[in-house]
Amino acid sequence: MRVQKGKQGKLIDMVGIKFNGCEVIRRAKNKAGVSSAMWECICFCGNMFDAKGTAIRNGKRSSCGCGRSVSLSKRNYKHGGTKTRLFTTWINMRNRCYNEKNDAYERYGGRGIEV
Repeated sequence: MRVQKGKQGKLIDMVGIKFNGCEVIRRAKNKAGVSSAMWECICFCGNMFDAKGTAIRNGKRSSCGCGRSVSLSKRNYKHGGTKTRLFTTWINMRNRCYNEKNDAYERYGGRGIEV
């Protein structure tokens, strides 16, 4: 990393730095109201994004955001059996026992049968 003197202080040249499968390509133009150095990066998925240099160095920026959807889908994954015949049978059984609007409720839940 080269250190260049800038108006605000030291500017760390981050071109070529790799972080979490992403790579810094070049210095980006600062957006309005952002005083930190912005860097144009390419993500491992191929998307281009801008990130603050401090966020890259501190590990607060890890990708363009594509990893967020992957981690959310893994976190929300329960068991994968919702489209099976057994799961549908279980749901219907619960409806007959607990849903008063079900046509068969009188023969199951209405008689006190519970799951």
